[in-house]
Amino acid sequence: MPLTSRSFAGAVLICALGLASCVADKSAASTGRVALVDGWYPNEYEDTSSGSPHRTGQTPSGLEYNIYPDGSGGIETPSNDVGVSGWSVECKMDKMIDVRQCTILGAGTDIFILYFGSSDPQWICLSKHDFPGRTGAFRVDSNIPVSTNEQGCAPATPTLVKQLMSGSQLTTRAVTFPDDFPVDRTGSLLGLREAFGLVAHIRAQH
Repeated sequence: MPLTSRSFAGAVLICALGLASCVADKSAASTGRVALVDGWYPNEYEDTSSGSPHRTGQTPSGLEYNIYPDGSGGIETPSNDVGVSGWSVECKMDKMIDVRQCTILGAGTDIFILYFGSSDPQWICLSKHDFPGRTGAFRVDSNIPVSTNEQGCAPATPTLVKQLMSGSQLTTRAVTFPDDFPVDRTGSLLGLREAFGLVAHIRAQH
């Protein structure tokens, strides 16, 4: 069958499309980024460039997030004055009771949030409070301060969780052994709302 100008053009087009696809595949492989269709957000991709392959994407608020196969992850935020930032999320399976235990840890706020096996946060705790017999406190923006127990924890009531999700900054008061006096610290709550959402997503996917 003779090769007409139309069939020749079609053949060139097919070759060109195939070449573009091939180049795209090689480009994705070389950058270590593979687009995903089942991510938390549409721009999520798998990052295979490091020794720990994981999912990475960006929230609508512009914050980058990471999700690892074991159920851990985090929200990245700009560093504070001492160079720490972000929210780490741990939702690993408890091998003794087969329940996924979730925790949010704030690098710049001195708090951690415990879910235990629940889908909702149960306790808000001060990471630097450990002086026996002393209580601590934290305050979101200008709201009424919340006192902790002697372990540095307070129940994660719906009111407190709502304040944390919508607030701008958190002030904590902790007493750290062996210094028997309170120390106040203030940190940003930027990214905590997204961290709550990341926990819900990881629990739903695992």
